Amino acid sequence: MKFVKNRAKEVNVGIYGIVRDGKQQLDVVWLDERDKVYQEKQLLPAAYSQYEMINLIHKSLGYERLNAKFISVIPPHHIWSRSLFLPTILTHQECDQQCAYTLQNELPVPLDSVFYDYSATEVAEGTYLKIYAVMQKVAQEQVAGCAPYHINILDNAAFAVKRAFNFVMPEDFPEDTLFLYRDESISLAIQTKTEIEQRILQLNQTGLSDLYTVFCRRYNEQPAHCYAYSNIERRDSPHWRLVETPYPFMALGAALWSAEERKKEESEKTAESLH
Repeated sequence: MKFVKNRAKEVNVGIYGIVRDGKQQLDVVWLDERDKVYQEKQLLPAAYSQYEMINLIHKSLGYERLNAKFISVIPPHHIWSRSLFLPTILTHQECDQQCAYTLQNELPVPLDSVFYDYSATEVAEGTYLKIYAVMQKVAQEQVAGCAPYHINILDNAAFAVKRAFNFVMPEDFPEDTLFLYRDESISLAIQTKTEIEQRILQLNQTGLSDLYTVFCRRYNEQPAHCYAYSNIERRDSPHWRLVETPYPFMALGAALWSAEERKKEESEKTAESLH
């Protein structure tokens, strides 16, 4: 008889630090296997320790064993990106080599001073390679803002927002749908034009109406479909549909990271995050 040891359940914990009403706060979100959402709001510096938080998650889910992965976000304006089309199908190793070569030649800083990530999409004529890089010092500052929790993954805040919209409204959006997001510190406009073209606009403390106007002027178009979320702005508009949810939006999107990455790995279109 063969005995199989029970594997620890992988649980992603989304963490988002923000100042609300003059107080530093951490939004904490995690989900169970049926996508039930759990949340905690931790005021700093009196937050649970990481050990206490893991115990809380463990009790809420009832798993025999769990492996918690803490995920936070970094604003898009801190992320350098470059898109390349290469007329051949690349292996993961070749993608990594191309990233290193591109970063060494295009960034005015040593390669060992940045973290980088990439996505590789096979197209009919070859490979579409998207490279992302962030200064290690900036990433470390973002991580320090989430103390006392040790952050395992830093995600692009725009990607987290898009995931949260897809979760809260599980419907098929038209490809060119515009998504607007605003909280106390950041405003984002996100639009996917094609599988390989995404527009991201970041402004600081800008209302939804102004964010929408700046986006339309920058790209000289008015999107046919637009959805908006804000925890501090409840105004509807003829230009967008306002989305509401009781869950902390950014932390929710961060907690959803694994489901998206697994799909990418299965389709062999991306590599693992953060080298």
